[in-house]
Amino acid sequence: MTENIYISVGKRIREERLKADLTQEQLGEKADIHYSFLGYIERGTKKASVRTLKRIADALCIPLNTLFASIELKPRKSVYSMANKFDFFLKDRPRKDQEQIFKIFKTFIKKIDKSF
Repeated sequence: MTENIYISVGKRIREERLKADLTQEQLGEKADIHYSFLGYIERGTKKASVRTLKRIADALCIPLNTLFASIELKPRKSVYSMANKFDFFLKDRPRKDQEQIFKIFKTFIKKIDKSF
């Protein structure tokens, strides 16, 4: 099982913080976030916004994408298998039919989105 993305990012922040020889208090001050919140982020128990992650990365003098460098994102299996089924269903149909089916699909999704 792959590790939770929040835990992975948190570990990466901790690694970079230690590499920079900073305490949580020091990094928190530089990033303008409370050190206890930083501790939660490092443990992956609280979710940081992209804006907060950017402030942390800036305080560490690293690019934001460094925090995500070692993370492997895999598509959810159910979405992937459904896409494969849809592709299998459409692959032998004429292009015009594929376009019509896709239009119907888009309309259906829009109606579902509006109902929520």
